[in-house]
Amino acid sequence: MCKQKIRCNQILIFNFKRIQSSIILVREEKKTIISQYNDLVKQKIIISFHVIIQMEMDNKKHQIKQQIDLLSTKLYLSFKKKDQLKVKKIQKKQSKTKSSEQLLQSTQNFVLSTSKSHKITTESIQKTQNNKNLKNKIKEQSISKRIVVLATQSNLILKNYFKNIIQL
Repeated sequence: MCKQKIRCNQILIFNFKRIQSSIILVREEKKTIISQYNDLVKQKIIISFHVIIQMEMDNKKHQIKQQIDLLSTKLYLSFKKKDQLKVKKIQKKQSKTKSSEQLLQSTQNFVLSTSKSHKITTESIQKTQNNKNLKNKIKEQSISKRIVVLATQSNLILKNYFKNIIQL
């Protein structure tokens, strides 16, 4: 009878240690999965931000080329006219004013588009964070279910143990 008690105690200790190690493994697995998920989200955000910046830079280059072509044409026409010096001075002043205004306008547009992309990126980060929180809740629920199952199993083992002791 004593040997059976010792054996039952050993089984209970073994099952308890097994449950503890399973819980530890699940927690470690959860941490690594969350870390990997966060790294992927960061990489995706960085890549999308770089794409947006590149698109804006390409757009700026195109606008600047158009402005240069326009100014070159105006300057060429001004040289053809009889009163070259007066026209040239007037055109320079006008073109400087226009290019400054255009540059200011394009800068404002760039700032506006950058703020929009920042807003989109911020919303994307918020959605990603919400998704991450939801996934964490789901994972925690599954971990809780596992713990409940393991606790139920250990309770059954304890009941059988005490039943065997009572029968002896």
